[in-house]
Amino acid sequence: MDHDPQNAADDLIARLTDALRLRGDAPDDFRRVVEGFFSQLQLLPRRELEAHLTALAQMENTVAELERRINELEKA
Repeated sequence: MDHDPQNAADDLIARLTDALRLRGDAPDDFRRVVEGFFSQLQLLPRRELEAHLTALAQMENTVAELERRINELEKA
């Protein structure tokens, strides 16, 4: 299941605001702090992470195969 950072921020803000019973301008100030925190996390969806990990594994295999070929050529 993908999690949108904005939805996660909204949910966290709503829960914390309710839990702290913030009133007046406090929820808006709180929102700015929480959104700033989330923006620094550089979150990405799990699918994207898995795609990057798959691509990295394929590149590692390619490098290993090229190193093997180079070693064979150097021996010849």
